[in-house]
Amino acid sequence: MLGRKVTMYEDVDRTDPIAFARYAVQDADLTLALLDEARMLDQIHAEGLEFVYHHVELPVVDPTIAMIRNGVLLDVQQLESLHEQKCHEVATLKADIEAIAGKPINLNSYPQLSKYLFGELRLPVMGRTKKGHPSTDTETLIQLRGKHPVIEQLIQHSEARTLATRTEELLKLVDNTTRRIHCGLSPLGAATGRYTCALPNLQNIPPQLLDAFVAPPGHVLLEADFSQIELRVLAHFSREPAFLDAYCENDTDLHRRTAALALGILENQVTDDQRKKIGKAVNFGIIYGQTEYGLSRKLDISIDEAKHFIDGYLRGYPKVAAWIDEVKQFVRIQGFVRTLYGRRRRLPGVWSPDRGEAAYALRQAVNSVVQGTAADLNKMALARLYHELPRAAKLLLTIHDSVLLEVPEDLVSDVSAVVKRELEIAPPKFSIPLLVDIKSARTWGEIKRMD
Repeated sequence: MLGRKVTMYEDVDRTDPIAFARYAVQDADLTLALLDEARMLDQIHAEGLEFVYHHVELPVVDPTIAMIRNGVLLDVQQLESLHEQKCHEVATLKADIEAIAGKPINLNSYPQLSKYLFGELRLPVMGRTKKGHPSTDTETLIQLRGKHPVIEQLIQHSEARTLATRTEELLKLVDNTTRRIHCGLSPLGAATGRYTCALPNLQNIPPQLLDAFVAPPGHVLLEADFSQIELRVLAHFSREPAFLDAYCENDTDLHRRTAALALGILENQVTDDQRKKIGKAVNFGIIYGQTEYGLSRKLDISIDEAKHFIDGYLRGYPKVAAWIDEVKQFVRIQGFVRTLYGRRRRLPGVWSPDRGEAAYALRQAVNSVVQGTAADLNKMALARLYHELPRAAKLLLTIHDSVLLEVPEDLVSDVSAVVKRELEIAPPKFSIPLLVDIKSARTWGEIKRMD
């Protein structure tokens, strides 16, 4: 079974009934294969996945089922009001855009919008689609701000349409009796080992909608977030002294230090905005394998400046640079990488004659080791927490490096202590202390505004 080609749910075109049917057949076939337990365990042993199977994936089944069953409570009235507002905005903005253009435009038609922007208005092409056509997505439109009055209207229209679509999706999927929404959480949905979430995806909710996610009367929502877990994973693997100093000894501010390296200034000269914008972007960009081009887009700087930032980072953290090179060399030879706990990801694209595909595989190799190890840590912590929580507290959702709970108001202090204790337990083989930040409020939006 483990040797079979597996299609991830997130990669299935749910609008294509044939593609979806093939996925359903494959899913049933894989489930049937699990019945042959002896063969499955032999393959798990052959792949070196015993620890992942017994200590990461099996223990997380029960908490996953609990989160799906519990669901998250929605303020349906607030969501309906927001949906109506955004639909009105979409219609108003469409009329404004057509008034500026002097003709009707189907804003859902890429050919029409592209012809208008780059043909009639002769605006510069700021990005391209995978097929090489001029891009008209929101990120591209933002780069065109100030080039023509219609651009601002198009950006607002795109944002309003997105919110109208998301609110409609949530309203369709909410349980009319309980007013809760039960998403499809998959602990094996992503190739790195991270959870995925679908129907709906609650891991990527626009900030404007978070206030509609609420706790019932007498309860609060509580979110526990691992602090910089992926950078702690990088510290474990690389043994970079600056990282060890930040997480094991003096609690120094790694984002501020990184911003100073990127900018070529002293740490005490770094502003809070530079720390947040540049330090975080470069630190996490390295893990995600971000290119100079990608970083330049994210920070709205030139490619030369972005290259200067990345070079400064790699010079300032030489052991990180050396570890990244080791991972890339390993995957070039083996065609796969493993997390600290043995989770394996094959990356045959590294051998592709297509330089772009090979470069992408190299970036994914580094990301898979770091993000995959963080996912393993998160799952082990979630399994421990599930068994130690008071019965009155409910697990609702895991969002990458955090977990969302519903807690009675009179138990917030006790539950917070349990959550912090269980999530910060030193995991096997991991050498860097974990730190968990805990916040609670009546709505998910209130929690996010505490950041």
